[in-house]
Amino acid sequence: MKERILITGANGKIAKRLFDVLKENYDIRFLSRLKKQKNEFVWDIERNYIDKSAIEGVHHIIHLSGSSIGGVY
Repeated sequence: MKERILITGANGKIAKRLFDVLKENYDIRFLSRLKKQKNEFVWDIERNYIDKSAIEGVHHIIHLSGSSIGGVY
């Protein structure tokens, strides 16, 4: 069974590249404001809400959410 990684900031370029690199060896999940894919889970800081099923069985978390360091959105 593959280890599971949860990545925040699913829409960023780094998260997308990480997915491409890691998808063969890991089960990848994303936390995002909007669920678009089966492996995405909703996280809404303003409403103090997170889909708790997102963290079930997670071995690693990569936190990439926040403001863009490149100034591009």
